[in-house]
Amino acid sequence: MNTERPETTVGAVTGVLLAIWSVWFVVAFVPWIDSLGEWDGIEAYAAAFEPGPYLAWVVPSLLLALTFATFWAAVHVATPKPRRVWSLLGFGFATAYGAILGANYFVLATFVPQAIAAGATEGLELLVIGSPHSVTGTLEGIGYGLMGIAMLFGGLAFGGGRLAAWVRRLFVLNGAASLVGVVVLGAAGHVPAAEAVSFLSLGVWALTFPVATALAAVHFRRLAAVSERRETDPLAGVDGTPGTQSR
Repeated sequence: MNTERPETTVGAVTGVLLAIWSVWFVVAFVPWIDSLGEWDGIEAYAAAFEPGPYLAWVVPSLLLALTFATFWAAVHVATPKPRRVWSLLGFGFATAYGAILGANYFVLATFVPQAIAAGATEGLELLVIGSPHSVTGTLEGIGYGLMGIAMLFGGLAFGGGRLAAWVRRLFVLNGAASLVGVVVLGAAGHVPAAEAVSFLSLGVWALTFPVATALAAVHFRRLAAVSERRETDPLAGVDGTPGTQSR
C-alpha cells in the first residue's frame, strides 16, 4: 500500500473490482433475464426458479453496490480542490445508490430464495424481478438512476492527462446512457420501444463501465507511482518525470 497516499491504493483496487463485478453481472444477467419469458404469476415463477443462475447475477449486483461508494471516496480524496465539487457529487450519489441497492439486492439474495424454498409465495410477486408489479424492480430503477448521476457528475473530477481524459469521457457517457435508459423505461413502462431503448442503454453501460473503471484503476496506479517517486525525488513532476527547480 502507498502509505503516502492510501487513496491511490483504494482507488486502484476498487476500480479493478468494479470492472470484475460488472463483467460478471453482464455475463450472468443476460441469459437469466432471457430465461424468464412472459410473467405468468408467482406460482409459475416459483416452479421454474433455479437458485444458481439467479444468484449468479444477484451476487455481483450486491458487490457492485458495496464497492461503488468506496471507489468514489478514493476519487474524492485524490481530486485536486478546484474539481472536488464533482467528486463530492459523485460520492454523494454513489452512497445513495449503494444504500438503496445494497439493501435491495440483499433482500433478493436472501429473502426471495428462502421464501420460494419454503413455499411462502403469497405476495412475493411484489419482491421478485420479472414481475410487472415489483417493488424491488422499481428500487433498481431508482438505484441505477443514482449510479448514472454519480458517473455523469463524478466523471468530471478526472483531469490532468490523456488517460484521465479518457476516464472522464467514458464515465460521462456511461452515466448519460444509464439515465436515458432509466428515464425512458420509467416513463413508458413495458412498452416495447421503451424496453428496446433500455436494453440499448444497458449495452452501452456494459461496454463502458468495466473499461472506464479499469482505466481509472490504472490512473490511480500512476498517481501512486508519482507519489512514491516524489518520496525519493521531491522535484518529480505530476506525470512522474523529473521536474525542474524554479530559478
